Amino acid sequence: MNFFDFGARAEILLGDTDEKHVIDTTAIVYIPRGLMHCPIYFKTVDKPVMFMHICSSTSYKRSKGDLTTGHPVNRERYTPEEIARLKRPAGRRLLKA
Repeated sequence: MNFFDFGARAEILLGDTDEKHVIDTTAIVYIPRGLMHCPIYFKTVDKPVMFMHICSSTSYKRSKGDLTTGHPVNRERYTPEEIARLKRPAGRRLLKA
């Protein structure tokens, strides 16, 4: 298996506004604590794809969320300052191989 030959195209929605990000190459996606994320849509799959979820926390609590969107209904929101701090410098892609 060649991990650098992705062979698929996926879209993940992030944040309160469901900002769409395209994954079309091998990638590691870091999701900060509290950031709404998903669903992930696999638009094309030309060959098998490996998908892993890794949580390095000592505990994990998942809310049932809104069953129409899959998003938690009661959670802390980022402040505008926190969002600005988490954003990467202009010109860099959020998802990078």
